[in-house]
Amino acid sequence: MKKALLFVVSLFLIQIADAQLVEPEYIGQAYAMLQNGERIALQSEIGSVLTRTNATTFAASHRNIWNVFLPILSANGFSVSQSYGKSENFLNVPSEASLTKLRIKEPFSIVLRLESNEYLPETQIKIVRFAMDKGARYAHSGFGVPFQAVKVGKSSYQITLDKLFYGEYGVVFENDMNTILTFSLGYSDDDVRDYVKPFFESGSVEMFRFNVDNAYDIFDVDTGEYVTEREFADKYGADFLKRVKVEHRLQQKALAKAKKAQRKARQKH
Repeated sequence: MKKALLFVVSLFLIQIADAQLVEPEYIGQAYAMLQNGERIALQSEIGSVLTRTNATTFAASHRNIWNVFLPILSANGFSVSQSYGKSENFLNVPSEASLTKLRIKEPFSIVLRLESNEYLPETQIKIVRFAMDKGARYAHSGFGVPFQAVKVGKSSYQITLDKLFYGEYGVVFENDMNTILTFSLGYSDDDVRDYVKPFFESGSVEMFRFNVDNAYDIFDVDTGEYVTEREFADKYGADFLKRVKVEHRLQQKALAKAKKAQRKARQKH
């Protein structure tokens, strides 16, 4: 009887989940579905495509932006070729960040409507992670973030990213690379405090340590290893690193004051 009841409840929950995954109203629209059922529309932005034919013409026409952008791409995990005689396209969005903000620690999927979902989703869309430079976002159109997709309704997909990193993202259509659906992945104040809190528990490791170069390494709780601040920033974002350091300093001051108050209380007794 209990097993039958659990089976009925499971079917009911599945039906509720399916009902929440409604198709966007128009082709080319998408929303993020949060775990609590909330739907957040992805921002639709107009970008441009920069074409690089070879190093000489690209440098002359774009003021050496390739030389500036290459290390940014490399730091974000892109493998970029500088071979001559090859045309390469770069997506450019002329603003710093998307207005659609999502939390990395809050599971979500993207529901995207296309003309048809009868084709492999990888042949219709690409999800890129942008690098930022001088107030704009850039991404190599040939490289995308791995994702999984299942059909929703008659012409939509539910998309989940294989691995989430801090940063700016965009959904790019293969037949129209100028229209980009964008979203930002970041951390809330609570996420920052949750990261710092374990370092002040009994028996915990130190968050910072000096390395052989007399610079700081920072402990990555995700891997359980110390990494350089640059590696930490590449993974979680420079903003998150900055906020973690500030929060850590505030926690240290609060802990020091608490210990001082305890010593004074013992001395009185």
